[in-house]
Amino acid sequence: MAALLLKKKYLDETPVFEKMSRDKIDLIVKHVQGSMAPNRPMMFMKRCCDILVKVYVKIQQNRQLMKLVESLSQNNGQTIKITLMYLIEIICEYAFDDSMLMDYSGAMEKIFQAGMED
Repeated sequence: MAALLLKKKYLDETPVFEKMSRDKIDLIVKHVQGSMAPNRPMMFMKRCCDILVKVYVKIQQNRQLMKLVESLSQNNGQTIKITLMYLIEIICEYAFDDSMLMDYSGAMEKIFQAGMED
């Protein structure tokens, strides 16, 4: 619930987001990423992904999303793997332009193949 409220109240409202300091934005990213864990409910994990994609797109740090993908891909937990597939889907849809998609297509293909083997 808190993740949804954060997204709706602060991140979806452009004027509110634009008034936030970079320190506050970095704190949000740190806490959201830090709260992502295999024992969390899937809906919570998806909300975390939504928040991170929205924040990184708004601060024009789209490439940081690929670092998150690479970090999550090191975890073998089923919840994290499903979260990772969801994250890649929304990154491709909302964050990466065609050039970035091509740059990262090889890495994402490897992640998808590893996920399909399980």
